[in-house]
Amino acid sequence: MGTVAKGTTRAAVHGSRSPATTTLHNKEEVETAVERGREQKHKAREEVEDKVDASIADHRQPTTK
Repeated sequence: MGTVAKGTTRAAVHGSRSPATTTLHNKEEVETAVERGREQKHKAREEVEDKVDASIADHRQPTTK
């Protein structure tokens, strides 16, 4: 058995169609939307980190009886 070179456009690896090669006419809108999404994701991540830190701090507090 010999080695068979496999093409880079195989459907099993890369899907059944080639990616679209269209250009964006509204590049500024897309960049704005992406930046807004990044900011929202960053804010949500910070909120989760604050909640986790507060929860950890609550569990570390010594209990008094």
